[in-house]
Amino acid sequence: MIYYRCFESFVLLLVWLLVQCPLIIAKLPSTITPCARNEPLLERCIINAVYQIRPLLVHGNLGDGFTIPPLEPLSLDNIELRLSSQFQAVFTDLEANGGSNFVIERLIAKPLDTSYDLWITLPRIDFRGKYSLHLNLLLLDIKGRGNMQGHCVFTSVSGRRAVNCVGWTLSCQKVLLPW
Repeated sequence: MIYYRCFESFVLLLVWLLVQCPLIIAKLPSTITPCARNEPLLERCIINAVYQIRPLLVHGNLGDGFTIPPLEPLSLDNIELRLSSQFQAVFTDLEANGGSNFVIERLIAKPLDTSYDLWITLPRIDFRGKYSLHLNLLLLDIKGRGNMQGHCVFTSVSGRRAVNCVGWTLSCQKVLLPW
């Protein structure tokens, strides 16, 4: 949950550049291998290109003067969860490690409408930050705040991206939060 929003933005940008979106005419860094839209194995080409630059993503320097926010550590200012009036949580000053170890499970590229479906697994993400929680449970009104740290293992991220539409889901198979 902590990690997927920034990771989503990065993956969206990278795949968009690799598929050579017609809306962008720009020079790519020499470290990125472009994939032609009519490539017979377009998905394999994109996946190979992403894995080729993965070591550069850790520090965010793609070469030739191109930089992106580094994946290690990934810093997020604020995440707000307001699922209902009975559950509200705010996480701040978040820092996550482990995002550069992603595994692309599946990619379906659709160059005609500049969209794709993507399935990624993150073997382990360690995070720390601060939380503020407000929970109404039957007659109990629970409030709390403080420091937190924890990790997610085998986190699956899947989603669909199109030029004007985003839909992402995140599921953790196992979450450990040692308070």
